[in-house]
Amino acid sequence: MKLIRLSVEQVVKQVRDGHITVDEVKRAYVMRALDVAVPNNYIAEICQLADQAIRSVDVQEKVKLEHLLYGLTFSLSDNISLSGFDSTCGLASHSLKPLPDDAVIVKALKNHLLATPLFRSSVNQSSGTPDISQFSSECSNSLYGRALNPHNKDFSTGGSCGGEAGLVASNSIGIGFGVDWFGDARYPAACCGVAAFKPTSGRMSEVGVGTAGITSPLCKGVVTPMARSVKDISYVLRALWDSKVQQIYDKSVSPLKFNNTLWKQDPPKKMTIGYYFDDGLVDISEANRQALLIVKSALEEQGHTLVELSLCSGPRGVAFFAEGVPLSYKVHGARGEMREYVESLQGEKPIEERQRVLEQAQLSNGFKDNLMPILTELHQERMAMVMDATKERSARETVELLGRIETFKQQFEDYWTHMNLDAVLSPAGCLPAIPHKLSSEIFCLNSHFSLYNLLDYPAGVVPVKLVQMEDLKVNKKQEKNAVHQNDRIVEFMRLAQSSASLGLPVGVQVACLPNRDEQCLWLMESIERAIGFNELSLAFIY
Repeated sequence: MKLIRLSVEQVVKQVRDGHITVDEVKRAYVMRALDVAVPNNYIAEICQLADQAIRSVDVQEKVKLEHLLYGLTFSLSDNISLSGFDSTCGLASHSLKPLPDDAVIVKALKNHLLATPLFRSSVNQSSGTPDISQFSSECSNSLYGRALNPHNKDFSTGGSCGGEAGLVASNSIGIGFGVDWFGDARYPAACCGVAAFKPTSGRMSEVGVGTAGITSPLCKGVVTPMARSVKDISYVLRALWDSKVQQIYDKSVSPLKFNNTLWKQDPPKKMTIGYYFDDGLVDISEANRQALLIVKSALEEQGHTLVELSLCSGPRGVAFFAEGVPLSYKVHGARGEMREYVESLQGEKPIEERQRVLEQAQLSNGFKDNLMPILTELHQERMAMVMDATKERSARETVELLGRIETFKQQFEDYWTHMNLDAVLSPAGCLPAIPHKLSSEIFCLNSHFSLYNLLDYPAGVVPVKLVQMEDLKVNKKQEKNAVHQNDRIVEFMRLAQSSASLGLPVGVQVACLPNRDEQCLWLMESIERAIGFNELSLAFIY
């Protein structure tokens, strides 16, 4: 038990110094996983071939000793290729089809940095199709079942990579890698109380990242590490980026090394940090609001300047946040009728959580056009947005949509520059983890994350606090003043915030400009040190 509490760096150092062996590390994590991860449906497979990893070292590739990760065991979500194993993306049609080759990220870690893959984790059904990723709030499939939150089994781990987040949160692995298409890794991390970091696309190879359908060029799956601490994530990314081992297999990977100037910050730079409480689509819970206020206060004590951002105006009066989220929904659903998801099933029955949104999506464009004004009149604006997002678009309409997105991205960057921001804080979702099956009714839980997929900004999640009774009391008071009493989403959000949610983790999200990943990691680490969530709030796992 003592071994699994060690940080990633501590494990590697202990193995390097001869105090423990790789087999002992693997045995400790496997025993933990059998006790916790298997009953909670986090694991797709245990990698029995993992002991072959250290035998396949390319002796021609000289990696510096300080970059080697020998002793590190890691897990992969079931949409990242590992030779000899299925990459199901949560689909029955992809099972019993072992892959002949590793993803580039696996080759880099296994063949050159000498890390060992140990588990493959469960993902939600059809993980990797953009049109379903935007509605993924659960990790559930017909192959491995429903992942149960380690803090409360009646609640979701989030989707798509909920199995990976559960593994890390339950100390069944030190670090894991998921794929973030639409907040698919950051949202589960927030639900389970662990850290996750989505780099700028191009800094992690996409080769070997499985998809179940056709992906949009604006919806790249970014390999996203999760760990119990940001420090662990930084340690592994430094080894990957400084050694440049990904470039051996994928020349398109950015040549940028780990920027110690941005990360070390010695002396620490006093930053101008923007923050906002909602994205113009959905209000956040009191627990999420308090988490952001706690971090704001901590950063101000460190001497940083915190500036609240206006949601509906910028230098040109553009409603940045309110416009960005619907744009990302529209571009990912441009084929209409959630066709990528349906085609990927190949006759398999959709899981229960997808039925409602699938039924709505498969209505004709004409019916949706007639229904949208009625929904808006009934204060169901967000349901009208779903109708619009799942409409089939012609080639011309899609090109126009892509043009609007490029304009939006430039305007957002101009606004960022105009405000002289170094980083932006936002809620890690609008709610903590929700009860199972409610994701069919609350479709927009990952909207706070999707904005940074659209913009391609590095963004990470840091756990801050646990839901307290006072948070729920404030929510009850606010119900009396709710504006959209008839909004179905508001009603189901209220159901999600019961006394059963006490003790669930709540976090914040940090974002920076593209290729300033190390600055984002530095700020995340600063928050982590100031709050001390890991030390105070993870006693439940021991």
